[in-house]
Amino acid sequence: MARPGEDLQWLVRVIERATHDSNVLVESPKRLRDKDTGRLREHDVVLIFTQRHHEILMALECRDRSRKVGVNSVEEFHSKCGGTGVHSGVIVSSTGFTQTALEKAARYNIGCLSLEQAERLDWCLAPGVVVSHRHVKHVHVHALPERQVGASAKLYTNNGTLVGEDEVRQIGFQCLGDHPPPTDGPVTKRFVDRAPAFYVVDENGDRVGVRRLEVTMTYEVTSELSPFMFREYVDRGEGRQLYTAAVAKLDCANLQGDIVMVHEEGRGAQVSFVPASRPAPQGSRARRS
Repeated sequence: MARPGEDLQWLVRVIERATHDSNVLVESPKRLRDKDTGRLREHDVVLIFTQRHHEILMALECRDRSRKVGVNSVEEFHSKCGGTGVHSGVIVSSTGFTQTALEKAARYNIGCLSLEQAERLDWCLAPGVVVSHRHVKHVHVHALPERQVGASAKLYTNNGTLVGEDEVRQIGFQCLGDHPPPTDGPVTKRFVDRAPAFYVVDENGDRVGVRRLEVTMTYEVTSELSPFMFREYVDRGEGRQLYTAAVAKLDCANLQGDIVMVHEEGRGAQVSFVPASRPAPQGSRARRS
């Protein structure tokens, strides 16, 4: 079960990753050691800007609460940043800030941003991203050696790997990769490789080349829509819109992450893929304060 603020934290991470170049490291969450207590304390999102001889840390605190962010929260965050060596702090709220909190944040030079839901965005008419999944039902590989061998002969790749069930499925996927999937329903396809990089080992242990490899596979393709979430990123301290963004989750067999389209006034939209962040190792949770 997600703790309060995790969805907001995820959105902030993917948008910040999409709007910065590869020279800026984005970590979420990020644990930094407190200079006074020596304990690790957790920041929701940390941007690390590498300069010529040093690093600059910017921490973003994500507040997804029913009430607006108040003065106490600003003061606590300011103290936390000072204790963990953060050079610049930003609070991102889903419900906004009180006027006194904005004034206190300005005094501490803390940014105040809101990430608000939008019904739609004029520059993005697509409802989402269509994700197709290929479900392999069966794969059969038949090798034709350069000479006759016994039924017990084993098939190997040219790098010496014995072809087992996993390798057979991988061969099937490689064959399928060059062919467009059908629109619906199961289908069976047959592929022939007349110059395969395989060999067999016969009953005497001799290596025999393969002159032809036949692959037969049955698979099915299903498609689903991953809807866009539309958001407005606003600087409440300066009273201006930073970005509007459309974000869609992708969860495919070998591809997990987010498609992020960010639009900035005067610059148009840019599209990025942000890989899913890896979860922290078990037992490494820092003190959340």
